Amino acid sequence: MTAQDSFHIFTKKIGKYPYKEIDITEGLLGKDTGGMEYPGLIMIDASGFLQKKHPLDRYNELTEDVSHEVGHQWFYGTVGSDEYMEPWLDEGLTNLLENGVYDLTYTKSKSYCAKLMHSKFYTRKNVKRANKILKENANQFINKNQKANYINYPVNNPPKGVDTEDMAYKLGMDFPAVLKVAMGENKFFDALHDYYQTYYLKQATTQDFLNIISKYDN
Repeated sequence: MTAQDSFHIFTKKIGKYPYKEIDITEGLLGKDTGGMEYPGLIMIDASGFLQKKHPLDRYNELTEDVSHEVGHQWFYGTVGSDEYMEPWLDEGLTNLLENGVYDLTYTKSKSYCAKLMHSKFYTRKNVKRANKILKENANQFINKNQKANYINYPVNNPPKGVDTEDMAYKLGMDFPAVLKVAMGENKFFDALHDYYQTYYLKQATTQDFLNIISKYDN
């Protein structure tokens, strides 16, 4: 359900999926590895469900992992990039699809997940409220002229005091998430669609991404 919801949302927001199918398989990928992506193939870690009485939050983790790996079919699987030299470019944009698009859209899969977790908090109203709060936070960040965090570093040389994973995933997502608010959603997704179409089945760099963004909002 999560894969289907994510696929339809990302297709609508970003562009057409280039391959004939997506195959998803489960496996035991090890600690702190939720999944692994390849063009047309997704592997999802199932180790969290080995015990009968697994924590209920495993269901939520599963939707996050599946949505994230499906998102990689767009950024990495279709628009290629150098995962070592510019890890933010696929992980950050994919994290945005997972947290800033799928999570902020009311879906049947998330609703079912909430049911499995016995949670009553997942409602259309609360999803709308979450969108509003994140927009307010982004505007606060913009208006306060926060100190810059550079994200286009290679894996072996992150900024001092910054964890490699945070640089690629968290800060890598924060940049386009704030950009979405600064530009406005329509302009941002028009630019993202343009970036996707321009580098469809090609290799892109951070500068290529910035060049496309600048066409829509300088």
